[in-house]
Amino acid sequence: MTFRTLALATLLFTPVLGACGSRSCPQGITPGIVIEVRDAITGAPAASGTTARILRGTIVVDSLTRPSGAQGESGLELTSFRTGPGTYRIVIDRPGYQSFSQDGVIVRSTGGACNANITTRVQVSLQPVS
Repeated sequence: MTFRTLALATLLFTPVLGACGSRSCPQGITPGIVIEVRDAITGAPAASGTTARILRGTIVVDSLTRPSGAQGESGLELTSFRTGPGTYRIVIDRPGYQSFSQDGVIVRSTGGACNANITTRVQVSLQPVS
């Protein structure tokens, strides 16, 4: 390999390899929103049996359901991989609990060539119906 070929290869590949700066790009898909659901009285995990809708304006971007008693599940979190950078509204329903909604949930990205989601964690305490 000549010096000229090596110099050209370095110029072509340097921007691609260094586009994220000193960070390396994450492997796989990063979720946009992770919702931790707990019972407001006991603090126990309450995602099992919960349905969450994630909206951008009036459009449902993602609908998440954690079946009751799902095997191998902690029953604590609902995870959305369909949410990219933007502002969302979360609506959560579970039988025996009051409906919950939260506006202004923001998902950001790393920017640059990686442009991966920075996961937004939302903690929800569901109030039991009296």
